[in-house]
Amino acid sequence: ELEAMKKNAEIDRKKIDELTREKELLNKKMLKTAADTTKQQDIVKLHEQSKKNLEHEIQNYKEEAQKQRKLIYQLEKERDRYINEASEMTQKCLGAMEEVKIREMQIFDYKKKIAEAETKLKQQQNLLRGCP
Repeated sequence: ELEAMKKNAEIDRKKIDELTREKELLNKKMLKTAADTTKQQDIVKLHEQSKKNLEHEIQNYKEEAQKQRKLIYQLEKERDRYINEASEMTQKCLGAMEEVKIREMQIFDYKKKIAEAETKLKQQQNLLRGCP
């Protein structure tokens, strides 16, 4: 009976050793899993922060694009206004040049009439001198 008890004690001790090793292995696995989980959580946090940063950047780009579109619209309106002003000025200039042409023709006609009148005057003066 003592022998059986010793044998049972040896079996129990082996079982305890085996369970202790298994417990230690499970403990190591649990610690490794906890470390891996913490790493993954840190990576997720980094990804979330990156996502927030990128969303913020995208929002900034959208706002800048909106400002640029508004500026382009204003510049196009200004360009159109300047084109209209230039067209009006060109028309005024052409009208003024036409007016100058007309006036130059009138001046030429007046000079011609003056020359004719001077010629007539000289003729009459010569006629008057020729009279006794």
